[in-house]
Amino acid sequence: MIRADEGVSREGLTVCRDLLERGLVHAVRYFSSVDSTNTAAKDDLVNGDEGPYPKLYLADSQTAGRGRHGRVWLADEGTLTFSLAIDLAKGGIRGERAGLMSIASGVAVAIAVEQVCAPHMASLKWPNDIYLSGGKLAGVLVEAVASAPDRLIVGIGVNVASAPDRTALPGGAPARSIHQVAPGSGNRYGLLEELVGHLLSVWEQLAREPHSVLAEFRRRCLLTGQMVRYGTQVAEGGPIDGRRSFGRCVGLADDGTLLIESDGRSIGLRSGDVIQIRC
Repeated sequence: MIRADEGVSREGLTVCRDLLERGLVHAVRYFSSVDSTNTAAKDDLVNGDEGPYPKLYLADSQTAGRGRHGRVWLADEGTLTFSLAIDLAKGGIRGERAGLMSIASGVAVAIAVEQVCAPHMASLKWPNDIYLSGGKLAGVLVEAVASAPDRLIVGIGVNVASAPDRTALPGGAPARSIHQVAPGSGNRYGLLEELVGHLLSVWEQLAREPHSVLAEFRRRCLLTGQMVRYGTQVAEGGPIDGRRSFGRCVGLADDGTLLIESDGRSIGLRSGDVIQIRC
């Protein structure tokens, strides 16, 4: 079942049909332009949408994309932006494993990106930013709706053929696009089917073997062993409280918290900002 605006990309529409025929998604809402695919998915859940799931929300143009802590995700005609609304219970993802969905989604995007950017290896910055060739390539935003506790929305933004400006992101890293790293790989909808397939595969792996997903994240973690500056979050979705501390990242705990040694004590961060200190 596809509900599409007039004027959407024919190529994008073809991929949506392929995803439906393969049974990877069971419904599609395809926008010519929307403020945010995550917002559209959240609105549907708040209004009692019953799926069927997974449900894909895709946009040729996104005007007000969001990142973590309310930041703006800038997108142009070369950016792939989509969200998947999923049924956690149906996927067997419960308890602490649901709390690892951000990490698992980052792993899936990293694996999919490498299919077109080999031999380059994608790295992960906790909790869910994807880096390639020294710059940020993609981000993941996972959101829940209180009225639908068994549902989750996973938003993905990937710079495919984008023209990221050279302004450094927080932490000093530049933005990066797939086309910059692998010229000729600038087809954003050519990547969509790979991404959806890998997301579903890694989520299934998370339900069965969470330790293998954690091991894959640890193998790619940019921060482990590095000196970092970190801030804590007042409340979920709330502002950073302004306090900054320093320490060395020593890895990832089994529940997804980032482990930092600071002033002789061990700290586990569940949320907040962490920036690598570059010498």
